[in-house]
Amino acid sequence: MKYLESDIAHENGKFWVLKLPKDKGFQVYESGITHSTLRDTIGFPGQEGLDKAIEKCDKRARNAAETQVLPGQKSHSPF
Repeated sequence: MKYLESDIAHENGKFWVLKLPKDKGFQVYESGITHSTLRDTIGFPGQEGLDKAIEKCDKRARNAAETQVLPGQKSHSPF
């Protein structure tokens, strides 16, 4: 399926919301180096679906920002 930039309903950092055709809802993606990865699907059309998708997108962006390890910082990971 081919999507256009105009199909992007919301962006927050490296996460973004795609409006699906024919009122099938929305999908939340995470941008990567070579492609974007599907993270959530919201099956509600219209404003209700968009609100839910934006909420999930923004939550993922907040979580990613909170868990990001910057150069010089130590990771809390046991690995």
